[in-house]
Amino acid sequence: MTSINDPLSESTVEEQPISAPQEVAKKLKARWIMAPEYRGDSAEVERHSTWLESFFDLSFASAISILAFTFSTRLNWIGALQFILVLVPILWCWIGETFYSARFDTDDVMQRLLVFFEIVAVSGMTLYASSAFTFSSTAAGFALSYVGFRLILIFKYYAAGYFVHKATSLVNRYAGGFLISAILWTISIFLPEYLRPVVRIIAMVIDIATPNLYTKLSAKLPPHPVHIPERFGLFFLVLLGEMTALAINASLSMASSEIRTLNIVIMIWIIFTIWWDYFESASGAGERGMATRKQAKAFLLWMYTHVPLAISVVAMSAVFYQIEKSPTNKPIGEMTGLFLGSAAAIEACTMILIWYSGPSIFRSAWSLKITISYWLIVVVTFGYGLICGVLNPTQALGGLAVLVTIRMGLEIYHGSLSPRDIVIATKRD
Repeated sequence: MTSINDPLSESTVEEQPISAPQEVAKKLKARWIMAPEYRGDSAEVERHSTWLESFFDLSFASAISILAFTFSTRLNWIGALQFILVLVPILWCWIGETFYSARFDTDDVMQRLLVFFEIVAVSGMTLYASSAFTFSSTAAGFALSYVGFRLILIFKYYAAGYFVHKATSLVNRYAGGFLISAILWTISIFLPEYLRPVVRIIAMVIDIATPNLYTKLSAKLPPHPVHIPERFGLFFLVLLGEMTALAINASLSMASSEIRTLNIVIMIWIIFTIWWDYFESASGAGERGMATRKQAKAFLLWMYTHVPLAISVVAMSAVFYQIEKSPTNKPIGEMTGLFLGSAAAIEACTMILIWYSGPSIFRSAWSLKITISYWLIVVVTFGYGLICGVLNPTQALGGLAVLVTIRMGLEIYHGSLSPRDIVIATKRD
């Protein structure tokens, strides 16, 4: 029998490989807390949205739905201003977390718990959305929820800067700008009621402008060229889904009729053409590089354009809801018609800008004739909003459906680039 102290037995023990269950247990334990690492340089590695990211996207659906419903009851200039001032911070929270995850996501337990608290903050913003920029006593709830979300994001950025040394310069600047904005949001809670909106608007300008100030540093640390567009594309699908649900929900609360059913069909067709515009005409979810400063500027244009795009789509959802609730044999009204045409025109305009923010081959593929035709449709769509208030719901929706169909027809006639063409063009730029 071999002695316990036998050198042979000791070497045998030392050379014994770790069993598979032990290796799995070690990896599982390591997933509790993992140091952030830069993930944007893995362009050759296929990367898609995680289940947590998809859940995070869907957590914004309720906020968007409530905002659209609230705006549908306040289709006037004051209501539009309040709608924009509430929706922009919510959208910016989503964009902020999305870009952080694209660069430094670890998907460990700590990251998941932090995302959970971000979702709680989004729920708080949703709860107090209707009073965010009013003089109500509950207006502070929206500000505190927004500050809470941003502080979590700031903490994660500082942590990433600590562990990823090449990212320290960029993330410290990001976190610094976001922190100034969060401080202003906090201060606004204690200010007189008439000063709160002013201070919060200034804070949002700082928040939104911060990434644009450091395009050179951003080009050195680009997010994953496929992952980010995919996230934006999936979020846009959430917006279109909420748009469809809100229109159908309005119809369910009214007495059913052939006219209302026809209106729903027209609305869904308009939504379908918006989907077509984004994913086919504008290639909004196509691969986009950020490796050079030129690409970084185009990338930021693409990112910023999604804010007015989302505003226009959610606003159109509110108008659809209001139209479907209106009497079928009476005019929709001047303000409803104006918001219908304006939202559709802004959506069309943003699609053009998203197209132009793509690879240079996108811009060279458009002749002057094509460019003029697209911008002419934008102008005509806005003009249609000025006159369609005298039409009944079916007529107003039908006129808009004709305009968006013409726009989609132009795209089909002129053709579009395949995903492979987009990838090749992006690498050339």
